[in-house]
Amino acid sequence: AAAFLNGDRPLCESNQLTWTPEFRDSVLLTNGCLKAAITAAVDHPSQVVMAPVSGFHHAQPGNGSGFCTLSGQVIAALHLYRSRGLRGVWVDLDGHFGNSIEDARAFAPDLNEAIPPWANLNPRGNHQEYLLDLQGKLDEVLDHATRGEIDYIAFAHGADSHEWDQLGSQCTTAEWLRASSTVYEVIKRMNARHGSPRPVVVEIGR
Repeated sequence: AAAFLNGDRPLCESNQLTWTPEFRDSVLLTNGCLKAAITAAVDHPSQVVMAPVSGFHHAQPGNGSGFCTLSGQVIAALHLYRSRGLRGVWVDLDGHFGNSIEDARAFAPDLNEAIPPWANLNPRGNHQEYLLDLQGKLDEVLDHATRGEIDYIAFAHGADSHEWDQLGSQCTTAEWLRASSTVYEVIKRMNARHGSPRPVVVEIGR
């Protein structure tokens, strides 16, 4: 991270992206936006907050990957856990596995508390299989939420899973919308069981 902030080559560059101060500032702004959005959702749980940014979920502790330079997911989750003791669920509907959280667990062991392994959701399969896998994982999250083990939900509804996207093709338009509805239906059930709204932040994902 220090190399990226200071422009120290070659560590400041990855993904064949040339480092510039402007590039650094844009990465800091997008990562900061997600952190600020989740914080706002936690402070105002009756409102759904959106972070209109993407480019996080492939970054690894030692390097960027797939146009993701730093993992805003990991940064935000660790900040909220270390400063407030809050635990989050990350629902990522992109068409490819977002590995940044899993790849950072050994680097930052308290990430296992900030985002427990069961709380990092990436549906597998295509079409009906995709929807069933999502439902099963969300049902497990609902059980944990009922036991008071969840403090906020981050939802990344990426377009890569849509059949018209050149990187995805898991879902038709109807299935893609159904996946989104499934997430919100489970959040609604979660709120009903808890008796008050759970903080929710929506991001673009990718």
